[in-house]
Amino acid sequence: MPSYIIALIVLLGTNFGSRILNERALKKLSDDKKALLLTAFSSSRIYSIIFLIVLLGGFFYLTQISLLDNAIIYSFFMVIILLFLLVTSYLAYKKLVKHDFPKEYISAYLLSTAVRFVSFIGFIVLILLFM
Repeated sequence: MPSYIIALIVLLGTNFGSRILNERALKKLSDDKKALLLTAFSSSRIYSIIFLIVLLGGFFYLTQISLLDNAIIYSFFMVIILLFLLVTSYLAYKKLVKHDFPKEYISAYLLSTAVRFVSFIGFIVLILLFM
């Protein structure tokens, strides 16, 4: 099995675990808080998707024009994605606190976020080890 497949399986598996944590926490919210969760984060989801599409397009463009070494391009985009995850997670945490979500839900969100970070960093480490 190619090494990048192992890294991808680790990434997908831990992200699946993160989703399970989120779903369990979501079940504990009242209907009002669930509705608030949807409305509070609807615009940020759209902006996130647009940013990721532009980032992906930039990645493919830079790898196709061969202006820089691919290792530099990969490293640069991994750092950008990691910063994106950090910033969006921090902003989401601030929104949850601002809208007075239960501490249990916020704790579950933070745990889920930590799992996603470990997942992404593990993915990067595995990719670098197998290059």
